[in-house]
Amino acid sequence: MKTREVKFKVTRHEWWFPVYEVPAHLTDEEALELVQEERPDEVYDEYHNQDTYDQDCWSELKTDGAYQVTGKYRTHHNQFGVGTLNDFHLEVRADDIESARKIAVDKITSDGRRHVDSVCDIEISLRKEAQEEAA
Repeated sequence: MKTREVKFKVTRHEWWFPVYEVPAHLTDEEALELVQEERPDEVYDEYHNQDTYDQDCWSELKTDGAYQVTGKYRTHHNQFGVGTLNDFHLEVRADDIESARKIAVDKITSDGRRHVDSVCDIEISLRKEAQEEAA
């Protein structure tokens, strides 16, 4: 069976809720400052806090960064109250799909010649050559 390597980005956010004894006379801010200075394992080591430990984890496919972005943009209304709906097609380089979307929208809306009101119907796909290279 033919195989190929794919690169992923895995992101994890962790949290836990430790309990730590501090002198009773300290305010909340002072208690926080004390714990941040001392950095006790009972607070900062997740192994010591397994009973309250939780996490969110997600992954996304990493590509060579080349995306085809297509969509439509609406221009400002002219003196007759008419705006136009135009197609666009861009190739952008980005780390992920959401970044590619943002870059494309920024390119379309920041071009002063277009006078863009809105961008819609955005479709994003990996550049065809990059898909073939990965296969």
